[in-house]
Amino acid sequence: MKTKYYAFFFALSLLFLPACKVLTPYHTPSEKLTKALKYRLDVAPADSTSLADFSWKEIFADTLLQAYISKALSENIDVRIALKNMEIAEAYLQQANVNIAPTVALNPTITYSTSSLNTQFGQLIGERRHLFQYGVGLQMNWEIDIWGKLLSERKAVAADYMRSVAGQQAVASQVVASLATAYFQLMAYDEQRDILLQNIDYRAQYITTSKALKEAGLLTEVAVKQAEAQLLNVKSRLLTTDYLIKTQENYLHLLMGESPDTLLRSKLSQTEISANIQTAYPIQLLANRPDVRAAEFELIKAFELTNVAQAQFYPSLTITGSTGLQSIDLDKLFSLHSIFANIVGGLTQPIFNQKRIRSNLAVRKSSEEIAYLNFRKSLLTATQEVSNALAAFETQSNIAALKQREYETFALATQFSEDLVNNGLGNYLDIILANERALNAQLEYIQARYAQLSAQVQLYRALGGGWR
Repeated sequence: MKTKYYAFFFALSLLFLPACKVLTPYHTPSEKLTKALKYRLDVAPADSTSLADFSWKEIFADTLLQAYISKALSENIDVRIALKNMEIAEAYLQQANVNIAPTVALNPTITYSTSSLNTQFGQLIGERRHLFQYGVGLQMNWEIDIWGKLLSERKAVAADYMRSVAGQQAVASQVVASLATAYFQLMAYDEQRDILLQNIDYRAQYITTSKALKEAGLLTEVAVKQAEAQLLNVKSRLLTTDYLIKTQENYLHLLMGESPDTLLRSKLSQTEISANIQTAYPIQLLANRPDVRAAEFELIKAFELTNVAQAQFYPSLTITGSTGLQSIDLDKLFSLHSIFANIVGGLTQPIFNQKRIRSNLAVRKSSEEIAYLNFRKSLLTATQEVSNALAAFETQSNIAALKQREYETFALATQFSEDLVNNGLGNYLDIILANERALNAQLEYIQARYAQLSAQVQLYRALGGGWR
């Protein structure tokens, strides 16, 4: 008898032996990937402090902008959808935690049976019998996680939950950046509108002056008509700017989950971002970006599901059992004689579905490779966005300085041309050209100032800031 038991356990050990190393632990590839990445920069920073470590409340000092961001983070449709996705993932995680433990179910029963009188047994009895049986039982089912399959399933669900959390943070970061950028653009439109209004007043006064100079014989009718045409041109540009202001206000309200309306804002000339733009940032900091973390959690999920598919090749050990009370008499149901119990342990080794398991494993491995490539792409995208934002900030800062000097130069040229024309020495075309170029330089300065602020916002988002 003992020999049979030894043979059984020896065969059982042979089943388990090939699977000693079924599952492999996950190792993050981010360190290996970041070593292969670099910025288009020559200077490294003195420390590793990231701009993304600061809250958006510290970055944006404008109280109106802070209020709009707070509203957007609570009411923006994309943010709310991301939060609901996170709640769904959390529910699946709680379900996965339960799947590891044994399942126990309470099973109260009432059974009624009666036999046919037209059967051999019914003929012997001679009358119809009515039998009732009452029971209260507990049923238990437990799959022993020999190979770590259930643990890998739980890790995959946990990674999916963390991906949803990082995804929500990425959405929040994008909403903060989009709202701040749109807010700065709106203020830029406001300043350009003020400049156009001032220019309209100037051109209207010049038309009056040019008519007087025509009467004095210093200008021709052509000069007057040129001045009138320039005034009409600026008025049409004002209408375009008014349209852009309205659409920008509508966009900001959309980001805040509201219907279109007017919007209070500050002055662009009084706006600064409380951020110290360094010349470079360590590549390793990009691993803190929510979208990069979301991509890695997706990779972890795919990796663990590959482990689950690998474990399908090996036998599963399941223990089932039941216990409780059974009696044909209800008043004797809770007697000690009514107790019953049984327990069964069994191994299930897949045999005829090996092809299906292999196909599933191949699919999982391909999905894991796709997830790895997406993770790598997220890091490459992050480095590109940081490099672009740094280059944009430097470029727009230089352009803003040059456009300011250009405007001042053309403003002086306009003044000199007016003095010459008023004294009968200049050409009216010089005034028109100088004033037009001065206006364009002033408008382009405002746009460059906005682009400078926008580049700071994009750098803040590119480094992973905005969700804190």
